[in-house]
Amino acid sequence: MARRIICISYKMFTLFFLALGILLNVYKTTSIRAILSYYTLQSNLWCLLAFFAFTFLEFRKKRYKTDIYYMIKGAIIIEILITAVVYRIALAPTGFSMDSLRESIIGNQFANFLVHTFSPLLVTLDYFLFDEKGNFKYFYPFG
Repeated sequence: MARRIICISYKMFTLFFLALGILLNVYKTTSIRAILSYYTLQSNLWCLLAFFAFTFLEFRKKRYKTDIYYMIKGAIIIEILITAVVYRIALAPTGFSMDSLRESIIGNQFANFLVHTFSPLLVTLDYFLFDEKGNFKYFYPFG
């Protein structure tokens, strides 16, 4: 029971920071259409939707950790890790910014940190902390 409460709390924590990162980027942009065209925001949106569903199912005590769950979980982990790795290796060293945000550089850095670093870390840690290991199949990313 305590593990379930911790799991739900962690998922809600992750949901909060996924939503905050997305909202900060969308709120502070000069073009919502342009900002939503970035892979970063799209991958964060997919994670937000998936974590909303996972949290709802966990809260309702539904048995949801089936093969389909692990396919979806694997897909969102791969996509959000691609976001983090590409940003850290290729974009961050060049001072990349997704959009000319209206607010200060501090707000821009915080929004970038949330969607490029913190959210990928939270999503990946969720797997390591709460999912049963050995359920990802090597062919899941391809089919």
